[in-house]
Amino acid sequence: MTPEQLGHFRRLLNSQRTAVNRLLNQEVQDAVEVSSDPGDPGEGPIDTLLADIALTHADHATDTFNEIERALVRLDRGGYGICERCGKEIEIKRLEALPATPTCASCARLDHLHDKPPSTL
Repeated sequence: MTPEQLGHFRRLLNSQRTAVNRLLNQEVQDAVEVSSDPGDPGEGPIDTLLADIALTHADHATDTFNEIERALVRLDRGGYGICERCGKEIEIKRLEALPATPTCASCARLDHLHDKPPSTL
């Protein structure tokens, strides 16, 4: 991968990290606001559900943030764009779509197949 491409992906990952961090902070703030608002006593279960949804979104944002951080570490160490499973270069089109991905499309498909439950006949 060229230095220009690496710079492009560094900027892309940093931009995504900023956006995900902003989303994460907003979801946590939403959960706190819903939980701390006394409101109507009859709305307690709804407030709990809304807080749970916000925290679930925050968990997902945290996972995404961590994936981006790991990609930036790979970039710093010279391993960015190399599949962690097979060692081959990850396709540029795949990196454009999923800049934090640690695997090539072939290995991702294999991982996905292994995650599926066996079909029943």
